[in-house]
Amino acid sequence: MTPENKGGSVFGTHNWHIKVIPYLKTRFLWAVTGLHLLEKDATPAQSVLERALMDEAHEARIMAAWTLIKLGETGKALASLDELLIEGTPCRELLHNVLDWMGEPGFPLVRRHLERGDGKDGRYGTGILPRIGELQGW
Repeated sequence: MTPENKGGSVFGTHNWHIKVIPYLKTRFLWAVTGLHLLEKDATPAQSVLERALMDEAHEARIMAAWTLIKLGETGKALASLDELLIEGTPCRELLHNVLDWMGEPGFPLVRRHLERGDGKDGRYGTGILPRIGELQGW
């Protein structure tokens, strides 16, 4: 059974993301997270993800950036994450975890952050970013 057969869902239609995202503004983080889970199938929603980089909810920015990076669109996405590292965010743990989970694409940001002396110990000793630096031999 296709999504179209389930009560007229738009998810199986062409340009479904254009129809769905406006209805999810109050739950924008979850919309962006859903796009992240689509991986390469999120490509049609790239413009929505780029707009999310400026969202007031830092969680949405972080997830949108990670999704864009997975799509190979690293420029604006890494700049957005770097801005959050520099300016600070109430979503610090999420940001650090995402930089850890994304691996290689996030390493330059982690290294620059540590070189600025911003690496702080975590709740249980070494924080995530210093641990990444330690594992990478920086």
